[in-house]
Amino acid sequence: MSVNIFALLSLVSSVLIFSLGIFVFDQNRKSPRHILFFILCICASYWAFTESMMLGAESFATAYFWMKATALWTFVPPLTLNFIVVFTRPDAWQKEKWIYPVLYTPALIFCWMEIASSLITTVPEQAFGGYTFGYSQQTLFPLVEISWAVIIAIIAMLLCVQFYFTTTDHRKKQQTKYIVAGISVPAVIGLLTQQILPGLQFPIPDLTSASFLCFTGLVGYAIWKYRLFILNPATVADNILSTMIDGLVILNPDGNIVAVNRALCKMVDSLEEQCIGRPVGDIFYEESDKAKIVATLLERGSLSDYETTLRSPGGRAIPISFSGSVIRDTDGIVAGIIGVVRDITERKRAEEALTQARKKLNVLNAVTFSDIQNAIFSLTGYLHLEKSMPAGEHQQQFIDREIELVQVVADSLKYADLFQGLGLKSPVWQNVNQSFLLGISHLDISNLSRRLDVGDVEVYADPMLEHVFFALADNIREHAPTATEYSLTYTEKPEGLVLIFENNGESIPVSQKEKIFEREYGRRKGIGLYLSREILSITGITLSETGEPGKGARFEILVPKGTYRI
Repeated sequence: MSVNIFALLSLVSSVLIFSLGIFVFDQNRKSPRHILFFILCICASYWAFTESMMLGAESFATAYFWMKATALWTFVPPLTLNFIVVFTRPDAWQKEKWIYPVLYTPALIFCWMEIASSLITTVPEQAFGGYTFGYSQQTLFPLVEISWAVIIAIIAMLLCVQFYFTTTDHRKKQQTKYIVAGISVPAVIGLLTQQILPGLQFPIPDLTSASFLCFTGLVGYAIWKYRLFILNPATVADNILSTMIDGLVILNPDGNIVAVNRALCKMVDSLEEQCIGRPVGDIFYEESDKAKIVATLLERGSLSDYETTLRSPGGRAIPISFSGSVIRDTDGIVAGIIGVVRDITERKRAEEALTQARKKLNVLNAVTFSDIQNAIFSLTGYLHLEKSMPAGEHQQQFIDREIELVQVVADSLKYADLFQGLGLKSPVWQNVNQSFLLGISHLDISNLSRRLDVGDVEVYADPMLEHVFFALADNIREHAPTATEYSLTYTEKPEGLVLIFENNGESIPVSQKEKIFEREYGRRKGIGLYLSREILSITGITLSETGEPGKGARFEILVPKGTYRI
C-alpha cells in the first residue's frame, strides 16, 4: 500500500496545529486571545485532518464523505480575522459586538451549502495526488465563497499592517510580522491550488490545509523568539487588575474615566462601558471631593488613604479610601491619573459602632462610679451617726440601712462586671442560631420545650450578642415560672429583619413594657434587659417588648437593613 505524500502532509499539519493550540491555551486559559487562538487551531486542525482523509481515500464513497466533512473549513477565515481583531484591538471583542454576526453568518451559510447541496462542491475528483474537490461549474457560488475567504484574509493582513506601523512596542511589531506571514502563506497557496492552477489545467491537489505547516512554523518561531502568547508581566498585570479586590480607575488629564476593573464596576453597580468616558466626578458623592483629589495629586504627585464616598446609580453613598498617583510621559507632562479605591464600609461601620460603645461605656462607668460613691458616702454617714449615738438607740435601723447600702455597692460592682466587655472588640457578623445556643447553654431550662427557626441568619452586632440571648432566656427562669415553652423565629419587614423571642408564661403589663429596660428597674429585677438593649444599640439594633395580655412575653429585636444577611 503506497503512502499519499499530500495526505501525510495534511495529517502532520493537523497534529502540529492542534498541539500548538493546546500549548497556547495552557499559557493562559482565561485570556480571550488565547481562547480564540485555541478554537482557531481546533478548526484548522479539523480541516487539515478531513482533507487528509479525503486525499488518502481508497474509494469514491469514502472520499465523498470526507469532502462533505471538510465543510467546516468555512469557520477558519472568520476565526482568523476575529483573532487578529482581538490581537490588534484588545477591547474590540467586548465593545464591538456587531463583528460576530458579520463574520460568522456567511461562514454558517457557506458551510450549510457545502453539506446540504451541490451549489459549491459537487463530487470529489480523482487526481494524481488523490481525491480532490469538485466545484460546481453551473453557479457562481464557488467563486463567491473563495472571494469571501480572500477578502477576509486581506482585511486581516491590513489590520496587522496598520497595527505594525502604529504600535511602539518592538516585540509586538516582530510578533505581527510573523502572524502576517503565517496567514499569507495558506491564503496564497489555497488560492493557487484551488483556483488559479486548476483553472490553467495544471493538475495539483488542494494544498491549503497542508500549508498550515508554514503557519505553525511561523507562529511557533514567534512564540520562541518574541514570546507570543507566553505569560508575561503585562498578562500577569491584566489578570491581577481584573481579580484584585480593590477597585482601580484610570483617568485622562481631563478627569474622564478611560479604564476601570471589575471590582470598581461592582462597587458602583455599573457595567464597564457605563463607566468609561464619564467624568470621574459623576461617581463621587460630593463633586468637591473630585476637585480636592485632582488638585492634591497634581500638587504632590500622589495621594494615600483619602476618605470620601462614591455614588451608586441608585444614589447610595459608599464610603471609600482613595489612593492615587499621577502618570507622566517621558517629557514629564501629565498623561493621566491612576487610582485605587477600597470599600471601607465595614471599617466605617466598625469605627462608628466602637465610638458608640465607648460613649455608652463612659456613661455607664460614670453612673456606676457615682452610685458607688454616693453609697459609700451615705454608708460613712450612717457609721458615724451610729458611733456617736448611745448603744441600742435606733441601732437596728442604722444596721439595716447600712446593709442596704452595701448591697447597692455589690449590685453596682456586679453591673460593672457585666458591661466591662462592652465595646472591647469591634462588632462582627454572627450566626444567630449559634449565638443563641451558646447564650442559653449557661442556663438550666431543659424542662421547657424549644422552637428555634432562624435558618442561617447573621447579624452585625457586638461580640456580647450571646449575653443578650442569655438575658432573654434568664428572664423566663426568673419572671415566668408558669412558662412551658419558648421560641426564637424571624420575619422580614420593610424596615429590616425582626428576631422574635417569646414564651407562653406570664405577660408583661403595658405599664411595665418600657420600665423593664430601665437601669433603676433593673437594679431591683435584674439588669440583663437594660444592658441587652445597650449592647444591641451599638450597631443600631433595637429591643422592645410587644407581647399581648394573656399570651405571654414577646421580645422583638429589630435589625436594620445592611446589618443582617440571610
